[in-house]
Amino acid sequence: MPGRDATACDICAHLGTASFAVVASLLLRPDRLNNEVIAAAVRDLMRHQHTDGWWPVYSALERPSIETTAAAVHALVLLKADGYQRVVRRASHWLKSQQKDGHWSDEGHPDSVYLSALVADALALAANESELTFSASAVATKNAPRESKTRRRFDVALSFPGELRRDVATLARELAKSLGKSQVFYDDYYKAELARPNLDLYLQSIYLEHSELVVVIVAAKYDEKEWCGIEWRAIREMIKKREGPRIMFLRADDASVSGMFSVDGYIDMRGRTPQELASLIRERLALPELT
Repeated sequence: MPGRDATACDICAHLGTASFAVVASLLLRPDRLNNEVIAAAVRDLMRHQHTDGWWPVYSALERPSIETTAAAVHALVLLKADGYQRVVRRASHWLKSQQKDGHWSDEGHPDSVYLSALVADALALAANESELTFSASAVATKNAPRESKTRRRFDVALSFPGELRRDVATLARELAKSLGKSQVFYDDYYKAELARPNLDLYLQSIYLEHSELVVVIVAAKYDEKEWCGIEWRAIREMIKKREGPRIMFLRADDASVSGMFSVDGYIDMRGRTPQELASLIRERLALPELT
């Protein structure tokens, strides 16, 4: 507005402007970064991503924008903000789903060529590819925040009794649509990998060390199953190490499981669709404690 200085908050309310401000700063003036504006932009981008992976133009809107989503991917990848990989991966899956007839177009956006180039570069950046429409070689990273944690192999690992396999298979498919199949540990997806000696130890390492979020589907038979017991040992170790934020309970019935108490929160699966459950799991993944 005339006669009024723009603040970091003003800029970040428009998520597209926030994203382009970060990219322009990194590419054009990396020696004069406004850390306050960049920090505010990243904070708002992390906060306002929809669980399906897209961003709106304005933080207060609930309408997806291809341009803003692609720009946010550029900003977060170039800046390497903490926890950006999972956020960018969700955005990439959504952007791919929006391609029509080989290109991208947004309602009210007149230039599909520019938009398609922006999205193609965003997908390339997300995949760590080097051939882009623009050159990112000028980005100075010495002043940019670095990653503070090592990425685990899977976003989600599912632990469940075999009696619920049909329901869990549908849930796994819903998660794979948005997160990518390679980010969901559901045993049927990895039959060849799991055909090995000492599978008990291998499974425990997947749940304990290689999964960001372990979703435990509690049901009457869970306590009786040998393989559930093996997985549950790893999950109990996570609780012992105060890694509770990495565990999410879903209940299929009112059965009790040894080591799970009445104070433990859960989502009741009954009456919820697989789409609703997948959305809740994605929502949990997006919380700051896991990014």
